[in-house]
Amino acid sequence: MKRKHEEAVGEGDERCEGCVKRPKRDDDEGSSDGQEESSSEESDHIELMVNTRERRVNAGNKMAELMDDTEQEDEFYKNTYGGTFFEDDADDAFESPVESDHDEVDSDFDRSEAEDEPTSEGEEKERPKRRNVYKEPKLGSANKRSLLEKNKKWVIARMGGPTVAANTVSPETQAQLLEEAKETERLNLASLQKYEQFELERKKKRERANVVRKLKPPFISHVDGRDGKWIVVPEVKNFQKPERKAKLLCCVTSRPAKYRDPVTGLPYATAAAFKVIRERYVEYLKSVKNNAAVTAWLAEDSQLPLSSAFSS
Repeated sequence: MKRKHEEAVGEGDERCEGCVKRPKRDDDEGSSDGQEESSSEESDHIELMVNTRERRVNAGNKMAELMDDTEQEDEFYKNTYGGTFFEDDADDAFESPVESDHDEVDSDFDRSEAEDEPTSEGEEKERPKRRNVYKEPKLGSANKRSLLEKNKKWVIARMGGPTVAANTVSPETQAQLLEEAKETERLNLASLQKYEQFELERKKKRERANVVRKLKPPFISHVDGRDGKWIVVPEVKNFQKPERKAKLLCCVTSRPAKYRDPVTGLPYATAAAFKVIRERYVEYLKSVKNNAAVTAWLAEDSQLPLSSAFSS
């Protein structure tokens, strides 16, 4: 609370010129001279805005109320916690040592030459105690700011410029472009034909691979059941034995006959046998009586088929 109060007072001093300063406590009187010297040194190289801007109309109106509130808070904490919040500022600077696995020699390199020099107790007492003054955070180095400005300018220029490259006129004539288009079309058609042929071959291979070959019955099957395995044999079909064709023999020579007389239907083997068959047939017709057709046929001595002779 003490530190917050001092920061509030410091900010109030920078905001207004006529604000009332807080009265110092007894434990701060010893360090007032050092604080004034340090504040004077900081004011030499820091330009405050209060020196340049005009005074506000309502400046310092709430400072008295703020001072009363802070005094009441100090009395409350002093009576309640035994004044532990108002100990010397040197206790606030104490920090517990940080345990680390690194070698202790590394901490010696972080010390400056001024810290390595021995100091006496008198010098430590004469050393002024500095106050914690609020400082505005730095916006960054000049290089970072310049880089940021360049990036902004580059983005703005990129957004304002053309996003698509301008069309360029080709020096080639229309006839040359048409010839190139024809050649490209020919190559594309050839490639398409090769691709279609390749796809047809793949389709045929898939069809051959997907064909399910089934065995046509009858076939012997093996059945595996709970009681054992059986072999199922289909019924044997009984085929009738074909009749053996009788070999025709010549009716004259008794040899295997190769021909058959279309009139009498008798088989014969040679031409002489055929002549004998016809002579016998004529003799048979002569024995037939009371048939005008047979008589006329015999009279003309013509060789007429039997069917035509009897059709009349």
